[in-house]
Amino acid sequence: MPSRAGTKTLAAVALVVLLMVAPQLSEGDSLGPAIIDVSWSPPNPYWDEGLNVSANVTDPDGVASVMLQWCIGDICYPPVPMNVGEGNSYWYFVDRTFPNTTVTFDILAQDTQGNPSSYAFNVTFRPRPTSLLINATAVPYTLYPGENFTVTGRLTLNTGEPPSSATVRVYLSTEEVSSGQADPFGGFNITVKAPESSGNYTYLVVGEGEGFRAETEVEIRVIERPVADLVLHLMFTGTSRKEGGIFLFEDDLFRGRVEVENSGTAPAGNLTITVFRDVEEVLNESYSFSLAPGERWGTNFTADAGAVGRHMIVARVSTPQEEISLENNYQELSYEVLPPSAAPQQKVLVELFTSTTCEPCISSEHALDYLRYLRGDNATVVAYVMDDPTVPTIEPILSSYGVSGTPTVVFDGGYRVKVGGGEEEELLQTYQTYLNESLLRYRDPIWIELSSVNITGNLLESLTITVHTADASASGLYVTLYGITPYMGPRGFNGVPIRYSVAYYNLLYVPDMDPEDEYTTTIYPAWYFGEDGISVVAALRENSGTVLSHDIYEEAKRPPFYVQVPTGEVDIPPASSREVTITLESFLYSWEENPLPVTADVELAITSGREYEADGPPSVTIGSEALVGEEWGGRLKMYRTSFAITVSAGEDPSERGEVSLTFTTTSLGGWSYETAIKLSRGVPEIVLLRSDIGRKGDYVVITASFTNMSEAYTVQLEYVFYGEGEEGPSRFASMLRSPNSTYFAEITPGGDYPRLKYRIYVRDRGEIIYTSDWIDVKVPPGAGEVGDKENTLWYPVATAVAVLIVLGAYLFAARKKRKIEGIEE
Repeated sequence: MPSRAGTKTLAAVALVVLLMVAPQLSEGDSLGPAIIDVSWSPPNPYWDEGLNVSANVTDPDGVASVMLQWCIGDICYPPVPMNVGEGNSYWYFVDRTFPNTTVTFDILAQDTQGNPSSYAFNVTFRPRPTSLLINATAVPYTLYPGENFTVTGRLTLNTGEPPSSATVRVYLSTEEVSSGQADPFGGFNITVKAPESSGNYTYLVVGEGEGFRAETEVEIRVIERPVADLVLHLMFTGTSRKEGGIFLFEDDLFRGRVEVENSGTAPAGNLTITVFRDVEEVLNESYSFSLAPGERWGTNFTADAGAVGRHMIVARVSTPQEEISLENNYQELSYEVLPPSAAPQQKVLVELFTSTTCEPCISSEHALDYLRYLRGDNATVVAYVMDDPTVPTIEPILSSYGVSGTPTVVFDGGYRVKVGGGEEEELLQTYQTYLNESLLRYRDPIWIELSSVNITGNLLESLTITVHTADASASGLYVTLYGITPYMGPRGFNGVPIRYSVAYYNLLYVPDMDPEDEYTTTIYPAWYFGEDGISVVAALRENSGTVLSHDIYEEAKRPPFYVQVPTGEVDIPPASSREVTITLESFLYSWEENPLPVTADVELAITSGREYEADGPPSVTIGSEALVGEEWGGRLKMYRTSFAITVSAGEDPSERGEVSLTFTTTSLGGWSYETAIKLSRGVPEIVLLRSDIGRKGDYVVITASFTNMSEAYTVQLEYVFYGEGEEGPSRFASMLRSPNSTYFAEITPGGDYPRLKYRIYVRDRGEIIYTSDWIDVKVPPGAGEVGDKENTLWYPVATAVAVLIVLGAYLFAARKKRKIEGIEE
């Protein structure tokens, strides 16, 4: 069987010969028949089905023959005549099977003059599919009830081709919920409506095409649609002097707080809050804000109490957002204004009895700390650590209060008492209620004043107490004095951080007093307090222990954060910058998973070093996202945040510097903390690029070049001449800077030593900042030495050699030229 390559080669040779001799043989048509409208069916046949090939063949001289030949690779089968159809059409049905491969077909035609032509085309025979494959996914996976999602995917036959026509159906359980047709490439996107109730759902996806069926599953998750739910809280935070409601004096201010909480699951935006006293708006500015789910917003406000009589404070929150529930968007408080009183406004003394081993006490400590944060103007909080042996005996108070266990919280010496722990939120509500009730109770116009406190260093030497009466007499009163560590942070008793812990206690009795009377006494505690500062609380009590009045003196407290800065010096090379990381740590009580945020304003200043600059954030906030873990069994939570300041050095800083950092809190009080970061000008990496040795008359010259050199640096050479078995002394010489920024030194050879070793120092203000390795070289000869004679002879010898090389090259070129000219002749 002839190969296709051989047949085509013979045909090509014959065609060339025919084209060459045709002009001498005839002047007629030399073109073969035209083969047009070639087609085959089916266009993409399977391997085991036949192929019908057809074409139109025409020629002015008439068509002599039309043959069909096919080749598989290099194997060509003999041509077969094609059947004559109507008009100029020819056809042939290839009734045979082919492997899964591509077959090349050639239509070979010849006219009556013997002129040939051909038309070749390729047909790929496919394997028959045996199954249908499907993949699908649901987009989106999570959605709200009744929303639409899309089942998207693709159908393919196991041969890798898409089915010619396919249908996709989606079922939930046994119910068909949607269907659609696959595109010509097998892809499909079926829209399905999610169920109306929340939950996880699995759908069956079925594809059918070309007699095959395929199945797969997709899943979706339906969640409840989030809804914002606003709860408004309006509270009185001022002081009141009569029971049975809120009472103020005519010259007082109404001090309140309004809070809005989003207790829903969706964010609430475009919220506006207004507060009125009677019909007059009392908020000093307009507030517009948004709340995420679980987020709370609040602000304190004050209003003139008004004239004597009853008044009403009304708060309202509003929003244009329709899906927000506003069932609790309105709150009101009524109060009564009384004629002025001679007694000053009073705060409530809140005493906590706790211990380091009391687990239920932790929630009480948390709630009281948040109460202090919210109502600091109305309450003074102190704590007795019952198992602290350093606290003086407090048996008189324990017996008067009847305290038998911890935690116990006493308001104003027993006016209200809460025993036992509980959930933090419930405790806070109870403490708020007891605080308000204590504020509202009526008190005789009798009050106490810490009129003088004398402190030297950390020693409380003396304090003076004054008790005043207005239009009331007093008898059977006594005073309790507390020396309190006001903020203990992580350094509490036995490592347990309890805030406002009593470290000093004293009791003294007050003589009977008439109206408009005054009693003054001075005591000498001689009490040393620690770094955390001191508070002194003097409480004036009745026989029952109930507190009539108290006064507090506070010394500086430790700020509510700890600062970690780099220790040692931070090197900053000239003309460069470096980021220095600062870490703030804070020990905060967590409230409803959101701690009381501490925001610290950062002030930076270069205290020395004229060519330094520092840049950092204006403020840093420690919030819930900074939580790193619990400390001391959950009593405190550790929060940590870091930030960087960029310190830049000038081209050549003249001295070391220091960045002074001042942190001032804008929350939880205005406490400040100062620290510093020491800077050095930095030393760049100096590299010795090259060092050479030469001779200049009687001197040996050593040169060197470096990277990262400053004109402020000095360069020094240390060198030693030596020979076999002996060595000269070590000497030093300064290296001078040349205009091309290299350094050189001229030294006198030490005797007749043949070798020299040297090393180079770079100094900055006397400090060595670079030292090279020792370099060992041969001492170059000077003028008049043997080495010079050898050098003198070398030059004429080298010159003669060069002349001979040039002359030889010239003669060779001339000879070659003459040889070429002879050949041309």
